[in-house]
Amino acid sequence: MALRPHRYVAGTNNDFVSSTVAMERGGVVSVASGQIGSYATEASGAVPLGILLNDIEDLNYFTGKEQLLRSAHDIGSVLAIAIEGSEVETDFLDAAVTGTISAGDPAFLSSSGWITTRPQYSDTDITLIVNPRVGVFLSGDHAVRGVGLGWARVRLQFTLGAEHRRA
Repeated sequence: MALRPHRYVAGTNNDFVSSTVAMERGGVVSVASGQIGSYATEASGAVPLGILLNDIEDLNYFTGKEQLLRSAHDIGSVLAIAIEGSEVETDFLDAAVTGTISAGDPAFLSSSGWITTRPQYSDTDITLIVNPRVGVFLSGDHAVRGVGLGWARVRLQFTLGAEHRRA
């Protein structure tokens, strides 16, 4: 599980369908092409939509029935995406984050739907940030650490593309 139930969802976007890959809830969904939503392979130039609220799996209905108690949907299904203004607690925190996360730190999109505190800078203009800002951290990373960095609460506030510069 990559998304805790402690969340405030300001609204959901159901306009996009999933790509052809499985996705775990809690990551930042971006526009791939047309009405297809997926986790961005490269953060630079990605257009984030929000946080994925359900799991997307390659379900096999021939070997077993649909698990209705789980929030899992088949590949190609409509995505439930928490939009800007929502607050979620996720563990999709990029391992490349150095130090600790503090409340008030900006949250940037990293590759594969992960969230990081590190901005990526342009090769030609070192003051230009090229990965989108997806929000702000409302808490530090929790002490409970398993395979990743633990959990952090994030408020979604998007700043797209190279619209912001290093202070």
